[in-house]
Amino acid sequence: LYVGLPLVSIALAIVYIYLIKIFVTHSVPKNTIYRIVVGIFIVAYPLANMVYGIEKKPRVLGILAKVVEYALIPLLAVEIYTVTVRIQDYGLSSARYISLTFILLQAVALFFNFYQRKTKMAGLFLAGTAFVLILTITPLNYFSVPIWDQTTQLKKALPDNQQFVDLTESQKNKAYSSYMYLKALDAKGRYIPENISDTNKQQIESYKKNTTSYTAKVGTITEQLSAFPVDVSSYHYMHFLSYYNDISFANLQQLKLACDDGKTVTVNMQDYLNEIIDLSNHPRKI
Repeated sequence: LYVGLPLVSIALAIVYIYLIKIFVTHSVPKNTIYRIVVGIFIVAYPLANMVYGIEKKPRVLGILAKVVEYALIPLLAVEIYTVTVRIQDYGLSSARYISLTFILLQAVALFFNFYQRKTKMAGLFLAGTAFVLILTITPLNYFSVPIWDQTTQLKKALPDNQQFVDLTESQKNKAYSSYMYLKALDAKGRYIPENISDTNKQQIESYKKNTTSYTAKVGTITEQLSAFPVDVSSYHYMHFLSYYNDISFANLQQLKLACDDGKTVTVNMQDYLNEIIDLSNHPRKI
């Protein structure tokens, strides 16, 4: 306690500085924030409560415990934000559903800390047991609720007579996410709504292959550079996975890229790749 609680307090201060930075810059790594905040809570909450079990404790330790308790409250709002944004973008998954339940459990734990400290342990035990039962044996379990949500999202995005190709990019992303989630649960597509036509299924499954990222090896990319220009207008990003010294990169000096506006841009990728390759592991430049 005498070491752990001060360290947790320092960690909380760092987390708050980090949160201020990412909200000012508007670049919020949602999954990363949630993991950090949950990790802090799991460590900080028990340590802060252990202090109250010490009869003769230093005054500084009691102050730190109280500060940690109050500092955990705003972090619950951060957790809610990060999880709900993911749900809005990609629907409810089992992991996100469990995350929401754990946020509720944290809120109950903090409530008992501030208002019902004497019955805290019994209350937490009952609340934890209730949440476990809800997630496992009730109709609101962690498997069924996400299926219902993803099915609803997919039906909303693709009602009868609606073609996937006619959707906006945002709608396509949501439909794709819901479809692939349901398909991953059963290879035969048992959970996919019956109103989704075979044509729409094919278009959904091929959507990310054409629009998300090009993740082939450098050798495979090089083989495709014989056909110019290379159309990258539909890609969100491109990155290379591997580099081999025995591959010729002559075509990368004059790589032509077709853009959305119809213009063709010639890029010298050779210099760029030479900068990012670790020359200690790959001593020969392109």
